[in-house]
Amino acid sequence: PEPAGWELATYFQPARHVAGDFYDVFTLGKEKKVGIVIADGCDKGVGAALFMALFRSFIRVLSGTAHSDGHLKINHLDLKPERILQRTIRSINNYISITHEQAGMFATVFYGILEPHTGKLSYINGGHEPPIIIGTVGIKTILKPTGPAVGLYPNMEFKTGSIIMEPRDTLLIYTDGVTDAQNKAGVAFTRNRLINLVKSSFATAED
Repeated sequence: PEPAGWELATYFQPARHVAGDFYDVFTLGKEKKVGIVIADGCDKGVGAALFMALFRSFIRVLSGTAHSDGHLKINHLDLKPERILQRTIRSINNYISITHEQAGMFATVFYGILEPHTGKLSYINGGHEPPIIIGTVGIKTILKPTGPAVGLYPNMEFKTGSIIMEPRDTLLIYTDGVTDAQNKAGVAFTRNRLINLVKSSFATAED
């Protein structure tokens, strides 16, 4: 999506040919809210990638993206961001933890819903690396976890958070594929190095 006045940029590189991480960006409802998802599966390779495909499909359907096109209709759909977040993450958590208990699969998930006209970002952070909001004078805040990883145990509590993004703010969301990356000497990139790199403001999302 390309909401007026906003820029979005992404980068993805799997550790192997296929990955257990994924991201997704999509619009919601007539107001064209923007759903932003990033998730990190508990493993790598084909098995983790299949579970990530399942996660992505559930997130889209339970959020109501399919409903807007007349497919897989959800009756009495509530499009309030907090309700979408709670319904989606709780449902996926219970399905994965109960139906696929023996597989032991789970994922850390950050799911945010941006209202472009107000700058409000509502979110659930299910055990994921804390996204960083960078302003014109450096780091403004980090969005800490509001619940556990998704799929570990049924009936877990996931709280929602919210923040207002202001003009020239940058939201950086990432997985531990960044912080755990190693150079040829085996030295990890680390979160501290990432924090130091993003203390300055950026002119564009691509930067």
